[in-house]
Amino acid sequence: SPTAKFALTLLSLDVQGASLDLAQPLQVKLDVGINSTGHLGVSGSVTPAPLAADLGVQLATFDLTALQPYIGQMTAMSLLSGQLGADLKVKYGAAKPILAVKGAIGVTGLHTIDNTLKDDFINWDSLDLKSFSYQQQPARLEIDRVVARKLYSRTIIEADSTLNVERVLGTAKPAAGKPGPPAKQAAPVASSAASPAPAAARSPSTYVAIHKVQISDSTMNFSDFSINPNFSAGIQKLNGSVSGLSSRPDSRATVDLKGEVDEFSPVSIAGDVNLLSPALYSDVTMSFCNIELSI
Repeated sequence: SPTAKFALTLLSLDVQGASLDLAQPLQVKLDVGINSTGHLGVSGSVTPAPLAADLGVQLATFDLTALQPYIGQMTAMSLLSGQLGADLKVKYGAAKPILAVKGAIGVTGLHTIDNTLKDDFINWDSLDLKSFSYQQQPARLEIDRVVARKLYSRTIIEADSTLNVERVLGTAKPAAGKPGPPAKQAAPVASSAASPAPAAARSPSTYVAIHKVQISDSTMNFSDFSINPNFSAGIQKLNGSVSGLSSRPDSRATVDLKGEVDEFSPVSIAGDVNLLSPALYSDVTMSFCNIELSI
């Protein structure tokens, strides 16, 4: 609730090679508009029995706000805008169960808000998944590069030391109260912590690897309400990368991000993390220098 609605317009379907022999592949081509802005094109071969397919799938300018009814059921987030595009190769086989997807996926103009704070949660101009690859058996998801441009994120360590991301995405129990307002004072801090979580808490069955995440011209609002006085800082001109993300328990991804709070206040975020495996790990130093203190 509300009801998810999809309007399919200008539907065009072409099928060639149909016969009573269902083991013979059909050549299919589908073109359809989705909700006035999106376009889906599918072409390739489909074998009726046993069911198999080898298809090319192109999706352009699909308005993601149509998915908000589903997002609202699973998260505490509202999706206000965003367009999805994809260029994929899909293979499927029912006789010997096979599902493989390869290609590229991109989302532009994303804008979301945190329903609790009624404020921006994560936004970006563009985010592209380069060389996306998924296979069902053995289950494996691999992405060569994720490229984010003009990314905005609001990161909060809440009073109970949980992250706002867990609350918004529904992966943690709600905090006892709402996060407090940003502090009036800000001081340079450097923190380092390793916090492995019990393996039982997260048990992904799919191997996941993201070789590199590139971030350019981005912004992050960071607040820590677990300490007193609270610490808050807005980081602009954030550039850098996170390399080597993997669901292997012993893997360590390297974080190397740099930005600034103002013209003369550089910020460095560096260290090692494991965010994708059951054994969560982080050892990250955030260094804020030359920040002007409020009076």
